[in-house]
Amino acid sequence: MNASAPILQLQDIRKNFGGLTAIENFSLEVFPGEIVALVGDNGAGKSTLVKIISGVHPPSSGTITIEGKPVTMSNATMGRAHGIEVVYQDLALADQQTVYMNMFLGREPLNRFGLLDRRRMIDETEKLVKELDVRIPSAHATIRDLSGGQRQGVA
Repeated sequence: MNASAPILQLQDIRKNFGGLTAIENFSLEVFPGEIVALVGDNGAGKSTLVKIISGVHPPSSGTITIEGKPVTMSNATMGRAHGIEVVYQDLALADQQTVYMNMFLGREPLNRFGLLDRRRMIDETEKLVKELDVRIPSAHATIRDLSGGQRQGVA
């Protein structure tokens, strides 16, 4: 990957919901290491744009390019396959479950016997928590026992 090339590129994105145009002619380039803030009034299309980028809503027109390759984002699974995750304001965590179970909700890895691969889930959670410098007591901690900041880090 060329460091001077955008990691994410949106070109002429448009999103219609029936006769309503929610986003029109939106373009954006995000480069490696760059942090981008999306700011605007209520109803300006910020949430819709995030949902397009993450695959929840496909664009009505326009192109999405990730690491130089055009992609079709028709569902959230495709977004996750491209490494795109969204942390929503309500966090959507299962309070009664552990950190590692929450990290894999909806995409739990299975071992060769078709059972949950808990060891892999724990190992990958501990690695990610360390990389992101999220300070939690343990991958086995229950979400309900974490602070708000720790919950945000897990989400």
